[in-house]
Amino acid sequence: LIAAALKETKGQRESRTSKTGNKTMGPCYQCGEAGHLRRNCQKAVWCHKCNMDSHATMACKKSGNFKK
Repeated sequence: LIAAALKETKGQRESRTSKTGNKTMGPCYQCGEAGHLRRNCQKAVWCHKCNMDSHATMACKKSGNFKK
């Protein structure tokens, strides 16, 4: 039983759902939308606060959107 749990693939871990059936992952750290991870994000983004293309303005840690 434990060995089977340890063999869980990365894709299986990412697609886990809560007991209510909702995705357990938070927002994408690139575009700020829920439902996917940053490495799977298809959106081209630009942060106007940092002037960087690594994340969207709404996902910017400098904009106060994230708890410290």
